[in-house]
Amino acid sequence: MNINPLTFMSQFGKMKDEAKRMEEKLQQLRINGSAASLVQVTINGKFDLIDIKIDPIAVDERDIPMLETLIKSAFVDASNKAKETIAQELQSTDLAQLQSIFK
Repeated sequence: MNINPLTFMSQFGKMKDEAKRMEEKLQQLRINGSAASLVQVTINGKFDLIDIKIDPIAVDERDIPMLETLIKSAFVDASNKAKETIAQELQSTDLAQLQSIFK
């Protein structure tokens, strides 16, 4: 199998550019997750926590573990949605082979 080094470098350069664009897109992406509509979180495509909203009804000083569970659930919900969104975004790029990472 003969590989033309110029073609390889050109393809590598395109993938590098595509990866940079995808990274910028992920930083701007906003995905919301919720738990029982009492806790809502917003993360970006890099899974950074951007915002959290807690319904006052969920705040009971006698049941902090329940609130902690709701926050974790909302984050997991947002993370799963982010993985789906990222996989869809990757389909339209030259980086489609990386899609399996997000399944």
